[in-house]
Amino acid sequence: MFAMFWRKIVVGIVTTFATLLVLTPFIIAAPITFVIFFYVLLGIGVYGLWVSIFSDVVVPEESKLNALYTFLVHVGFVIMPVFILQIIEPRTELPFYFYFAIPISILFWMFDETLRRQRKMKWSPVLNQKEKWICGSISITILIVVLSWFSYGTLDKVTPLTRHYIPEGYEGWTYVFYDVEDYPALTKEGDYRVIKYNSEGVAWTSSSYEGSSVDDNEFYYISESGDKRIIPMDHVHFGNLSSFSYMDTDESRVIHYDAIDLIFIGTEEEFRNSPEPDYKKFIPDYDPARAEFKFEIPNEYTGWVKLDLTAHSGELTDRTIRVDQNGEATFSYPNVSFDKDYDDFHYVTDDEEKRAIPQELLSDFYYYPDLIVFYIGHREDEDLFPYQEYKKKNE
Repeated sequence: MFAMFWRKIVVGIVTTFATLLVLTPFIIAAPITFVIFFYVLLGIGVYGLWVSIFSDVVVPEESKLNALYTFLVHVGFVIMPVFILQIIEPRTELPFYFYFAIPISILFWMFDETLRRQRKMKWSPVLNQKEKWICGSISITILIVVLSWFSYGTLDKVTPLTRHYIPEGYEGWTYVFYDVEDYPALTKEGDYRVIKYNSEGVAWTSSSYEGSSVDDNEFYYISESGDKRIIPMDHVHFGNLSSFSYMDTDESRVIHYDAIDLIFIGTEEEFRNSPEPDYKKFIPDYDPARAEFKFEIPNEYTGWVKLDLTAHSGELTDRTIRVDQNGEATFSYPNVSFDKDYDDFHYVTDDEEKRAIPQELLSDFYYYPDLIVFYIGHREDEDLFPYQEYKKKNE
């Protein structure tokens, strides 16, 4: 029995490296190699190895079709759970690793079958009834636990069906603000969640965002009398899911909107020529005049400005961030979003005279776990921020 376990472990390791060898030409970064190695080894260890042991228990060793039967067990235990899930919920989204699981299971079976036939190595012992009962009980218990966890996790990620009711004749960007306190949860019509927009194309709900796709949405114009008509899908254009944070200075707290769904209603040409969606104007407790950040930069400074999120900066006075001669400042509010087109940026002389920094000299903001950076200077001088080099230098 232990010889069989040892064979399965060896086959699992060989299969993992063989998978990496096949995928190596398609890997663009070294860290991805370790991620693939980890997930393949994990999948084989918690599932594939026990499927293979189960196949050795249930398939008779003396059968002339032993190889075929074990092949069907190896591949069948990959396809069967997905097939059952599709029957239970046809809209189940398959996890990305499923598409690798079938070829990996075939590789595992090939290597296992090769070693099983090496009689001289004694890696294919004939199990007695007691050993079969022990191996079968352990393997089927583990497989039931793993399949239950997989089924629960997969069904839990099904994108909900959603029905959108938009005021008759509305064209332009629509906005759905999710997870907002003091607003009602989305109602349901059968299997569909219902989103009702106001005359400005905005909807608020305390419900959470659970995904969105063309196939899972229906769009209707609805008149004041309640009459509905379908909006053709070529008049529906999905934007990016956004989020927004800002500081409420009266209460000294960060207000965060986790999910803002953006959808444009109109023709393809209107969509291409439409201005960028402006959801900030619909946020009831957001006052742009109060929420501006003011950056004070040493006169004529060019280069990267670094905001260190790990050091406490104390209270933020008038939302003013003062940058030193090295282009560094501390900032203790990691969830705040900056906007180069909205916030104020000034050069400050030694005499405290201020001069606005031209917009064309400002880059976008780049967010790291412990650092926020942006660049001041001509665009041809701009390069990617050397984050790793900067961190090592400041350790």
